[in-house]
Amino acid sequence: MRRLAIPMMVLIILFGSALLGVRASEAQTYVPIDYNALHQKFGMTVRASAINPAISSDQVKTIASTLPEYSPNGNVHYELVHMTYPGFGCFSQIALAKDPKLKRDGYINDLPVWLISFQGLRIPSSSRKTTVYDHETVYVIDAASGEELLGFNYR
Repeated sequence: MRRLAIPMMVLIILFGSALLGVRASEAQTYVPIDYNALHQKFGMTVRASAINPAISSDQVKTIASTLPEYSPNGNVHYELVHMTYPGFGCFSQIALAKDPKLKRDGYINDLPVWLISFQGLRIPSSSRKTTVYDHETVYVIDAASGEELLGFNYR
């Protein structure tokens, strides 16, 4: 019996480590933002951008670190895009003052923005069950001013 105990413990440790490794890699798998889904669900038009924005990728990472979903070990991704979204026009006075194009148009109209995607968020359900859902939250940050314009969940 003793001779079997040690090999069994080794197998249990190895199997447990393998499972943890799989779960960690699954949690960090990035799924690109689906531009077509954004268009179908919200009417957003999004296309990749190659401009040199006023807000750099390092600056947007600092902005992301101030958002509630941020975790140093989280699954966070950044995309610079041009976005048009006529369905939303409620911006802070600060955001409007910092970006004349946004103020002039009154909505996100072919505006260079950073999309900050927080994926794999573990959010408990509000029901009595202890179910936990994986969610994604996306923030839209003005690439000219660094101001948060909106945030949403779509999948």
